[in-house]
Amino acid sequence: MNQLISLGSDGPNVNKTIWKLINKHKKESGLNEIVDFVPCPLHVVHNAFRKGLEAYGDNAEELAIDLFQWFKSHTCQREDFTAVQQDLGFDEELFIRHVQCRWLTLLPALERVEKHWEAAKKYFLKDLPRESKINKTDKLLANNSRYIRICEKLVSIDSP
Repeated sequence: MNQLISLGSDGPNVNKTIWKLINKHKKESGLNEIVDFVPCPLHVVHNAFRKGLEAYGDNAEELAIDLFQWFKSHTCQREDFTAVQQDLGFDEELFIRHVQCRWLTLLPALERVEKHWEAAKKYFLKDLPRESKINKTDKLLANNSRYIRICEKLVSIDSP
């Protein structure tokens, strides 16, 4: 209790009773009162994180989202990627879902992208076996905006 300096919540009217009770207890115990209610500090951190991504570019975040979405619903694409992973001796893992409004999911998603960077480059940049299903759909891929974004990022980002 002597290390508690503040309480956070979604809004200033949430848990006012709790705040008053804790403050009263700290005061009676001879401790400093807690800092007055402020909006949730995580919202501030989230907004700062989002501004940082905007300032330094959001290519990595967009790549993580695109890679997850590319393999999410397409069995043949997952099979081809698994074959690439096996050829390179990687674990058979798919990409982790990142949601833009949940910034804590970005690090695990990017760690998985980094872990399978070489497999992703091999898969998307056409170094696939001839029997691969993806080689049969080149014309469709030329017009697929997600595929184009992924390829551009894999080429432009030298290494993760």
